[in-house]
Amino acid sequence: MIHSIARPDIAAVARRDGLAAGLTAAFDLQAPVPCSAGGRTLLPPGLLPVVVGWSLPDMQLPAGRCRVEIEPHELARSEHLVLVRVSRLAASTPATARRVAADVEADGFSWPAALLAVRAGLTRRLLGRAIEELAGRISDGAPLTERQLVRAEIAEIAITVETVETVLPALPSRPADAETDFWHGELDRADQALSRLFGASGYLDDHPARGLRLVPLLRDVYAPPGLGQAA
Repeated sequence: MIHSIARPDIAAVARRDGLAAGLTAAFDLQAPVPCSAGGRTLLPPGLLPVVVGWSLPDMQLPAGRCRVEIEPHELARSEHLVLVRVSRLAASTPATARRVAADVEADGFSWPAALLAVRAGLTRRLLGRAIEELAGRISDGAPLTERQLVRAEIAEIAITVETVETVLPALPSRPADAETDFWHGELDRADQALSRLFGASGYLDDHPARGLRLVPLLRDVYAPPGLGQAA
């Protein structure tokens, strides 16, 4: 398997260098990149030349049998990612591309688990930024970090991230979908709390917290909510 970096190391890269760096570290050169129902996905632009294939809603196809178009997305661009729309070439049929899926099974790679590692690192990174900002805001003569409710929120987020970081190395190479979905749900709630800590500043396009607004898009592609749950 070409991908060899451990999930805790992926989280460490995202914590140190941000979302795009974390995704790059998580990337498996043998795994087709998943796409949404509309054939769209997000990834670092430097990885486009090495994509082995794409997982479209109805089939998995080698890269050479797909048309890839970059679509404008300012928020993605600001986070050093690109939004692409992938469609199969007219000559491609479902029978031509099952080899890609077989390779992925042999590798035991899991996109939901890889994204979980990226998210843990990103949330940890942005929690540090939020604490720094809140410590610099003074209200009634004391930093906001001294307020009980703020401290409780910070503690809850930190506990969630620490728990996920502990779980990452214990997950099997291809964990059950329901298991990764549960932990993504935990990080969803932590990220919502983190957004509350940032307040309005987190919605500014030049604020580091902007990456949180891309997480739902990434999750819809790489780890769709409800994956593995019974219908």
